[in-house]
Amino acid sequence: ELEQLAQRVIARFHLDALSEAETAHYIHHRLTVAGRPQGGVFDRAALRAVHRLARGVPRRINLLCDRALLGAYAKGRLKVDARMVKQAAQEVFGPDSGVPRSPAGAPGRPLWWRRVWRSGRAGLAAAGLVSLGALGVVAWWATHRQPAASAMSHTLALPPDRAAATGPSASMAPGTAPVPVGGVAGAPVLNSADAVLAAGWADEDDAWRVLAARWNWTAPAASGADVCTQAVRSAGLQCFRGAGGLAMVRQLGRPGLLRLVGADGQVRHVLLTALDGPGRHALLDTPAGPRRVPVGVLTAAWRGEVATFWRLPPGFSGRLAPGQRGATVTWLADRLALVDGGAPAQPDQRLDRALQARLEAFQQVQGLKADGVPGAATLMLLNRASGVDEPRLVIQGG
Repeated sequence: ELEQLAQRVIARFHLDALSEAETAHYIHHRLTVAGRPQGGVFDRAALRAVHRLARGVPRRINLLCDRALLGAYAKGRLKVDARMVKQAAQEVFGPDSGVPRSPAGAPGRPLWWRRVWRSGRAGLAAAGLVSLGALGVVAWWATHRQPAASAMSHTLALPPDRAAATGPSASMAPGTAPVPVGGVAGAPVLNSADAVLAAGWADEDDAWRVLAARWNWTAPAASGADVCTQAVRSAGLQCFRGAGGLAMVRQLGRPGLLRLVGADGQVRHVLLTALDGPGRHALLDTPAGPRRVPVGVLTAAWRGEVATFWRLPPGFSGRLAPGQRGATVTWLADRLALVDGGAPAQPDQRLDRALQARLEAFQQVQGLKADGVPGAATLMLLNRASGVDEPRLVIQGG
């Protein structure tokens, strides 16, 4: 059916799943390419877990290792163990990742693993952190057959030795409204997409005002301007909109407005404030109060659109150009210093190549495009990683 396309394909290669040994070699190769030739970042149990949970598929290996490396970074550790891989798998692949669970929600045995478990071959569950991407996998296979993966990912927090010096923790900042008693598990449950839709706000501005309260700001009710415009003018906040689903929500790490659409085109808005660790349930703010909803039910009415606030750096006008200087560049250098331990802003600091390289390294760690351009997502994650006082998405039981 695609004959003309087929004529333009120069070479074809079928890439089979990697064996356990090849998975370990692949990870070592990717770490070497990333500048870690001595290896040893993943211990043996972690390597076995990555292979099992990724099923030998390079793309999945990249994602798992990416998330696991970021987890190690966030905890200030130099090695990735099986426990980190396990949590990474839950975050990257969700409840169906293959990480064993009991009916009560505690770790147990998945159905497909029972025969192996009974035979005495109990495995360690796992997953990973920041990936350098799958590009070059086929080339590697054809030339070296010596696999590799690299990574760092998602739990954007400072290492313990820097967290104390930068203020609020990543799990609950002073601006974060408390979760109801019992947390995610303590709120009434919405068990259908129709119920979730009916629970939301019809006017998006009403939802924005509830979110604004978490930022300790009250939007005027009758100003003639929408809440986002008012936020920029009077509160130093900026509205952000994206469409990355739960992965984006977790990455940004802050409460977000979700736009829900019914089968009849009806639109409602809810505020996502918390997730349980495995990602099975979400906690929503609604006009009637907090409500818990299974993620599978939520996604039936939600198309992945997310909106939230973020705090503008001093003097930020929307974009920084190479060579530029000023209050925003000084802020950027000082915030990066809190995260990477590098030099703080120098007198007459410019956005020079050295500062851009540090910014690119930060973007790489956070799973962003490493272009050295401090856009909205980069600045939001830098705010979070460096301890800026902002509301946080609560992750419970992770």
